[in-house]
Amino acid sequence: MAIQRTTLDKFGENARELIQLLKENPPLSNMDKLYIENHLEALQLAYGTWKRRDDDVKQRGSGN
Repeated sequence: MAIQRTTLDKFGENARELIQLLKENPPLSNMDKLYIENHLEALQLAYGTWKRRDDDVKQRGSGN
């Protein structure tokens, strides 16, 4: 559980740093933009997969 908490804390910190960077409107190369977009997409896919599994487990556990 400590590793999970550390990972989530790091994720939050990095997300806040990226938000701050983007608020400063820096010039980004096409590769920078693609890098950000690819990581956001990978995160969204992984979270969506986890969420569906978690929802399925909860639904089976509730007897529905």
